[in-house]
Amino acid sequence: MNPCIGLGDQSTVGYESDAEINESHHQVIWANVMAEGNYANPSVYHKVEVLALFWKETDMDTRNEVNELRTVFEKDFGYNVTLEELDAKVEQRLQLQINAKVACWVEKHSGLNTLLIVYYAGHGKPGEFYGSLELMG
Repeated sequence: MNPCIGLGDQSTVGYESDAEINESHHQVIWANVMAEGNYANPSVYHKVEVLALFWKETDMDTRNEVNELRTVFEKDFGYNVTLEELDAKVEQRLQLQINAKVACWVEKHSGLNTLLIVYYAGHGKPGEFYGSLELMG
């Protein structure tokens, strides 16, 4: 018999804050979803494309991380993955290089009922405008 903690039952754990209660609830929900394998059910999308951007030479070696992520997307989920290496040594402004690669990829892979996922392995900071992000090498 597996012990079970109901989401409404907080009597067995001494929570110190509402944030801890919420976090615990999310952990239980996540564990249940993963245990049932619901993440592997077919999606409503006909096609899923992933673009993984990483820097050729950087203070962070992200190549292994990106390759591991590629394996998960391809083998576990059956998604198509494109890897794009960014080069900080080109004369083009870095943000423009990223924008150009993403725009070309979107043009090539977008379509009806297609999910596009962009993963960026690099540094970034909040941009000048609310909700914007400035990416850096």
